[in-house]
This record gives sequence, C-alpha cells and structure tokens, in this order.
Amino acid sequence: MNRTPDIYQLNALENLLDIESTIPRKSNAENRLISYSHIFRDKNKAVEFARNIRLGAGESLTGGYTIDSIGRLWWLGVQLDSFEQWQNNGGYHRAAMQDPEIPGNQML
Repeated sequence: MNRTPDIYQLNALENLLDIESTIPRKSNAENRLISYSHIFRDKNKAVEFARNIRLGAGESLTGGYTIDSIGRLWWLGVQLDSFEQWQNNGGYHRAAMQDPEIPGNQML
C-alpha cells in the first residue's frame, strides 16, 4: 500500500540532504537502485516536496547535495530494495513533465 513518509523518514532525509553525494543518473541508477530523483536549489523545498511522495513496499527516501557552477543544490530520490520488487521495473523517472519551481520549463 502506498503511503506518504512519516516524521522519522523525513528526519532521516533531512540528515541525508546534509551529505555530499552525486546526483543519480539513468546510467548508474541500477547500481544505486534509485527509481526517481528531483533536484532543488533550496533544501526546504526538497523536504516539502518529499512530504507528498507516496512510497510503496520496498521504497524509501534518499538524497544528498552537490555543488555546481551556480552553487549548492539538493536532490532527493526514491531508493528501491530491488528492481524486481518494483511494479514498473522498466521506468526510471516518475516526475511531472513540468518543473514545479520554474513554470513552463519542460523537465523531460
């Protein structure tokens, strides 16, 4: 059954967002078992967004931050126990087509 993250999962995510980590790419997603990722320039917006992610069995929140030429950015994702458990193991990115932070900007 899908559920939104509880307070313990959100607190754990906030701690992960303080750890420098590369952004997951489709080419290395299988190695890291990350089915979804989204990037933010504001850590608080990442946590707010995470509150609305619905997690299924074998899914948990993950994330981190990195730095590019503009500055720090945070990413959050859904990590899987295994791709075999996931109902749609052919997919990678389950985000909206429009970037919620930049209206009119196509994400895919």
